[in-house]
Amino acid sequence: MMQFQTIIKYVLVITIFLGINFPFFCQNSIDVIKLKDGTQQKGTILTIEEDFIKIKLLNGEVANIGTSQIKTLDKELMYVDEIEEVDESNILKAVPFAVIEIPPVFQGCEVLKDRKEQKQCTSNSLQKFVSENFNRTIAEDIGLSGKIRISAQFEISDEGLLTNIRARAPHPRLEKEAIRVLNLVPPLTPGKQDGETVICLYALPILFTVN
Repeated sequence: MMQFQTIIKYVLVITIFLGINFPFFCQNSIDVIKLKDGTQQKGTILTIEEDFIKIKLLNGEVANIGTSQIKTLDKELMYVDEIEEVDESNILKAVPFAVIEIPPVFQGCEVLKDRKEQKQCTSNSLQKFVSENFNRTIAEDIGLSGKIRISAQFEISDEGLLTNIRARAPHPRLEKEAIRVLNLVPPLTPGKQDGETVICLYALPILFTVN
């Protein structure tokens, strides 16, 4: 029998880091969840979808938060009116890059011994790879100018491959180009959690300027 966990009784205030356009604003961060009774818990972002984000609290409760139910209070706080019940058996077992114990490693970063350095090297290498391979003339061709922001999200599989790649951009052609480039990324050394190879969730902002 499937078990559901419900926390509809709560009204939450979620402290977030507004770094990139919704729905990819979380960038793998752990949010501080404030319950209506005044207590606070940390919650891990499991998945970020078009219509909802899925968060798991440290007490084991899991919830979908519909984006239509979120109201901005100020630049740092968001108010959630209601939470849906979630079938926990269907939760994607992906660990956000920010909190994974042993991060996926980009080729060449394995020479570093410190895990924090490996993580930073992997992030820098992914940014560099995308920057070097992205066709920026597409933005010019479709008449865009100024700062261009593309929000990409993908999983690094337990085999080190980029899968479930998604992108949001000012134009479909830019989204397609972002996905094309990310599909070219060479295999990484997969990440590990609790001694086991796991899927890792990664959010990548792609930024460039068109004069």
